[in-house]
Amino acid sequence: MSIVVKKLNKLLCALLSFILPTACTNTPPADLAKQKVPTLTKLWELTGSFTLPESAIYDEKRDVIYVSNVAGYTKNGLGYISTVGPDGALKNARWLEGVNAPTGMAIRGDTLYVADFNRLVEIDIASASIRAIYDAPDE
Repeated sequence: MSIVVKKLNKLLCALLSFILPTACTNTPPADLAKQKVPTLTKLWELTGSFTLPESAIYDEKRDVIYVSNVAGYTKNGLGYISTVGPDGALKNARWLEGVNAPTGMAIRGDTLYVADFNRLVEIDIASASIRAIYDAPDE
């Protein structure tokens, strides 16, 4: 190890010996102690209309929330997507059916992309229909 590296290591160890003890204390800095702690207020909740809901995504253009319902982590065709209004009202419990185990979702333009067990499903939002399916490699 070069002399420069050894000196840098010693310098780093010396700095950490001063930083770590103060970073690990339970006493918050005075300015943080004066700040208000944010609180959450429940505005609404949904119950009963879902089968293993996994994820949700808000569609700003259509002002709707899509909720994926896994209905079993397998290739069973029982999964579905529900739609919910931003006020918490269930719009359509089974907006799109026939997917396997829909999990993560993304929206781009007028397309909803859904990770569906071992494939990616491309959904046309306007018609609530599957536009394309991209199977994942077996590896």
